[in-house]
Amino acid sequence: MRSLLFLSAALSLAACEAGGQRTTEDNFAAPENQAASAPAAEAPATTAPETAAIPAAFRGVYDKDEAACAAPSEYRMEVRSDEIRFHESIGKVRKVTSLGPDRASVEADYQGEGESWSNVRELRLSDGGASIAVSGEGTSITRRRCGAAQSP
Repeated sequence: MRSLLFLSAALSLAACEAGGQRTTEDNFAAPENQAASAPAAEAPATTAPETAAIPAAFRGVYDKDEAACAAPSEYRMEVRSDEIRFHESIGKVRKVTSLGPDRASVEADYQGEGESWSNVRELRLSDGGASIAVSGEGTSITRRRCGAAQSP
């Protein structure tokens, strides 16, 4: 039995070295670790260079719905070139990666209610730029752009 296990392990190792396949241990790594350890050659060719500014198409004031745009609500969100402002927090942009004309990944340092944290959020425009979805850390919100005069 012991020699059978040794033979199986040796064959698996040889197959991985010969074929460049990932080992079982690699498959159990956390998704963020897999992405970080992937060779640069595997990166998608469509990813645009990183910048420190949110593209103009995303900038503007957003709220829960058009009626809420008349008077700021707790759902208000403002996207600027260098920050994202929520009702009780502000995220200072560190890095922006374009994921297409209507999608961007934004890494920011946030402060609010006496707390500080960093995270990455994806911004996705829809309805011709009239709506924005913000997702990250397992949550997602959708907001409507306030007023045509405030569009980018």
